[in-house]
Amino acid sequence: MDVGSRSKSKAWIKEFLFVRGMITGPDASPLYSYHVTDEEYAELPSVLRQAIADIESPSHSSYWSAAFCLFVAEKYRREYDGSSLGWSWKGFEKPLSVELTSSRHSEVVKKGLEFWKRPIRFRTNGYDYLGSLFDEGGLPWRLVQSETHGFGRAVRGAVNQYYRVKQAGRDVASVIENYADFFPQTFRTSEKYLLIASIVEWLMQLAETHPISSVEQPADYLDEHAPGWRKKSPLPLGEYNARNLINDWLKDAGRSRTEKKQLGINFIGIMISVYV
Repeated sequence: MDVGSRSKSKAWIKEFLFVRGMITGPDASPLYSYHVTDEEYAELPSVLRQAIADIESPSHSSYWSAAFCLFVAEKYRREYDGSSLGWSWKGFEKPLSVELTSSRHSEVVKKGLEFWKRPIRFRTNGYDYLGSLFDEGGLPWRLVQSETHGFGRAVRGAVNQYYRVKQAGRDVASVIENYADFFPQTFRTSEKYLLIASIVEWLMQLAETHPISSVEQPADYLDEHAPGWRKKSPLPLGEYNARNLINDWLKDAGRSRTEKKQLGINFIGIMISVYV
């Protein structure tokens, strides 16, 4: 029997990649872009607990580490609410019934992110192992939904200004940066601005290719007429409570699209008046 078949963490990771068509391995994408399903997220703690011995295996430790990094990034993305309480290693280890040493943390993150072909972030005080996994989670969904933290406000603002911004030759990330004062300090980075901008670009692409401005429930329409639309999202949208917010964003995108023609006329009029 192949020894590798006895590794639960290896088997799980291989299956995880297989269903995404990644037969040759990870493609260096951020972990949030793998769109972990609810079922996969529910399986991860059990897999990591049962395969704890893989940490010591020269052949299997990279798979366990990869699964661990994925779990931490996804738990952060799904559950972080802006509170500093509980967001230490202990908060992630408790569901796994493990308690790793500081040196083991760095070892596991190095192996795991190397497997995913992702970098470890370097901060003022050195390599940030836990923070690197938080970055891999992208934007915490609970913060995105909260008006307090301004992410949703930034998306709507950039959608509403989208065509004006394009006419002015500016990039969407520069608009997102204008909302930075509403973001938690750790999210005021060019990486996060670009990530939020990619959400806006995705919404506007949907508005350009589908008549979502003329339907009451854009998400329902897209589910029926463009079944793969969610998979192209920069952020996972599987959570049930995401639907209302995404519907609102799509409606904003649809309205912005309907204003495009008028903006074009006004723009031409302005240019004519300048040269007459």
